[in-house]
Amino acid sequence: MTRPPDIIYLHGFRSSPDSEKASTLSDWLAQQGYQGTLHMPMLATDPLAVEQQLVSLITGLLEQGRQVVLIGSSLGGFFAALVAGRLGLRGVLINPAAYPYELLEDYTGEHENLYTGERFTVTEAHLQALRQMDQPMPHPESLLLLLQTGDEVLDYRQALERFKGATVDLEQGGEHSFTGFAQKLPAILDFLTQSDR
Repeated sequence: MTRPPDIIYLHGFRSSPDSEKASTLSDWLAQQGYQGTLHMPMLATDPLAVEQQLVSLITGLLEQGRQVVLIGSSLGGFFAALVAGRLGLRGVLINPAAYPYELLEDYTGEHENLYTGERFTVTEAHLQALRQMDQPMPHPESLLLLLQTGDEVLDYRQALERFKGATVDLEQGGEHSFTGFAQKLPAILDFLTQSDR
């Protein structure tokens, strides 16, 4: 029997691997007896550092013969799409930040991580790096978008536009944190473990 893919979960802006969504995912996979490994890295503030962090982690796993898939929430969804496109991986994007450099224009300056209390600064250089990372998706069919129209932070229509060609699960209502995330986990795992794409 082949080993299930390693799952890499990427958290959003001001979040961490200790978020409710990350904990829900981790607990559910354990309850299912999932035999793959779940990786939940703490992402750096600098987008270029995040890119290097992810490429290093993923290429290391691929060199070990592992299959790798991605789940990203909000800003983590942007990074999941970026790396999935570049390395030919499957990914699930949960209320993703389609154009994070636009979103974060209003967030330049100092912030505090909601989970760790760490203080960090968003700079114009970070926004410029995100702009430069924004490339067309070569294989949008390898992505599943989970969107809720009630997202109070991001306009779901931007994700529909940005990731055109992806499989879409669009729900009316909800919120940015994605209401009912636990109920989507079987469909998420099913999509990520399909081998026909």
